[in-house]
Amino acid sequence: MNLHKKKVLFCEVGVYGGSVKRLINLLGNLEMSDYEPAVLSFFCVNKALDLKKVINEKSPFFTLGLSKFPAPDVLRNYFFIPFFTLFGLKYFLKSLRVIALFRPDLIYLNNTPYSHTPVILSAKIFKIPFVCHMRDSIQLTKIERWALNNAERIVVLSETHKKYYHKQGVPLAKMSVVYNGIDILQFDIESKKEMEHPVECNDKSLVLVGSLSSRKRQFDAINVVGQLKNSYPDINILFLGDGPERENLEKLVRDNSLENNVFFIGEVANVAPYLPKCKIGLMISDREGMPNVILEYMAAGLPVIATDLPGVSEMVKEGETGCIVPVGDVEVIISSINNILASSELCENMGIRARKVLMSGKFTVKNELESLENLISNV
Repeated sequence: MNLHKKKVLFCEVGVYGGSVKRLINLLGNLEMSDYEPAVLSFFCVNKALDLKKVINEKSPFFTLGLSKFPAPDVLRNYFFIPFFTLFGLKYFLKSLRVIALFRPDLIYLNNTPYSHTPVILSAKIFKIPFVCHMRDSIQLTKIERWALNNAERIVVLSETHKKYYHKQGVPLAKMSVVYNGIDILQFDIESKKEMEHPVECNDKSLVLVGSLSSRKRQFDAINVVGQLKNSYPDINILFLGDGPERENLEKLVRDNSLENNVFFIGEVANVAPYLPKCKIGLMISDREGMPNVILEYMAAGLPVIATDLPGVSEMVKEGETGCIVPVGDVEVIISSINNILASSELCENMGIRARKVLMSGKFTVKNELESLENLISNV
């Protein structure tokens, strides 16, 4: 046991989704004899509240008190000069107080730097090093490029992401690749549990896990199902997740008379029981980091149809474990689904190969957690 515990302030902007789940997993597995964590969260509801539960009861949990998604912007440009919004100023002042009270040795930003600009400025004032976990693939602004060049370390999700950000001016020497992981044995256990909201699936059931937001492109999936219904009247899709686009998506379903083909399951604590009941997993977003859901589809033995985003090709092997499609290309998505549904042997073999990829070691939770803890301890 270390005589001096390393004090780490973890900052999170999310209310649900992959980044929050990953941080919960990291905090739940940190060696508490070596570290003293604290959390500064935008939100105080849903998965964000679970951050409070997972850390030691004596560990501080600070929040900006948001309960409605999405969070307000922290910056706004006036005459091409960025200024804090009222919310950004609130975050800046809160972070100053939190840092003065907690006195962290390290600040860990669990998201891309834009929303954390206020706490980055606070870190610079107090001369505290910070790590930024780039959980998304974005085009960097000047402020984000400045932030990353001032970070002590930058965690990226794949070798592809490393090259992607290096092309935007981020030094290679600052970046460490840590792949998201999944515990396939635990997933198998979870998959045998009861569904929270039981639903009838068949051998043509599709599934899309993710928040109901424009970047997840559920509207493309509805369009796909609407066209495939002519060939497969019993085809259906499960949407696991909730979000700001739900009302618009439900209207699109009604307008196209697809109420018997599109099911809104909502946010569920455990997606594992649903996935093995389905035939194909979709991830057709226009922007992602290293999507957790692809790993979950693969663990369930599903072929994956995913958009061609940075890092996806390191998980999905074209023609072997699934199909990689252009963003927004409904016709290619339809063609890929047709090819898989036409051959039960192809579908089964893709799923078997997908699980073998997960067992190779790169995408294990053990590898992810050990890499992150090693990085934190050495900054």
